[in-house]
Amino acid sequence: MERERDDSSIEELDPFLGSSLRSKDEIRNHRRHYILLYCLVALLGVSLGSHVLTYVYIHKASYRDATCVLHTQQNPTPIDIPIHYRSVLYDGTFLANSTSIYRLPPSPEVDAAWEGLGTTSKPLLLSKSQASHAGISPDHLKTPSGEFPVLFEFNHHLHCLNMIRKAVYFNYHYYSGPNSPGRHLGADEQTITKHVAHCIDMLRQVIQCKPDLGVFGQYWVTDKSQGVDGSFVDFNTDHKCIDWEPVQKWVQAHQTLEDIVVELREGDKILDVAP
Repeated sequence: MERERDDSSIEELDPFLGSSLRSKDEIRNHRRHYILLYCLVALLGVSLGSHVLTYVYIHKASYRDATCVLHTQQNPTPIDIPIHYRSVLYDGTFLANSTSIYRLPPSPEVDAAWEGLGTTSKPLLLSKSQASHAGISPDHLKTPSGEFPVLFEFNHHLHCLNMIRKAVYFNYHYYSGPNSPGRHLGADEQTITKHVAHCIDMLRQVIQCKPDLGVFGQYWVTDKSQGVDGSFVDFNTDHKCIDWEPVQKWVQAHQTLEDIVVELREGDKILDVAP
């Protein structure tokens, strides 16, 4: 009687201690079940943790990209899609032959490639609130419906680079003159000179505003055919760049293809001298 009470009390305190009432197989099975349960919980935790980390990593990268764009822009961009960065290897080919069409001699195909970058992009229209958000002044010109025609600065930078390309001495003949096979540079020498000087100085300011802080390494080169026998800079470097294609597609999709009519309204600024 006393032994039964002892066994019962042991079993109440801890079922596993009631060894006299339970077989070793039963205890072993219970332990297996608990171990299996612990393993399943652990696997579930690892799986959940990996999903959380992946989610955080992806969204952290997106947040970092958005923060970078916001921090490096004086005013928010009207582009309303997520802007991401990616690694890009620059084609820094110098003496060797490059496959870049943008380096080739003037031709309709080369002009089309440059224009495809957005060198002749049309304006897009912003509402009053969008324009204010993007840093456009209320006294800038508007359409009869009250929208602001705007151009992206990077399109202007590309236009300027293309203008300089056309004006360099080995391309100038192709693009100068009223019967030029390429897009005409300008009406007269004075206009061309002012235009090119404007473009050079605009790009100077862009480079000084956002200087590339990367560095070039050097290789030892023995290329007698190019007259090189010694150290030579490697201009083919990796860069962290805004993903160009989504931005370009967005701009192309939102530009106004028809001619834009603007009207002078009360309060609009009138300048006596062209800026």
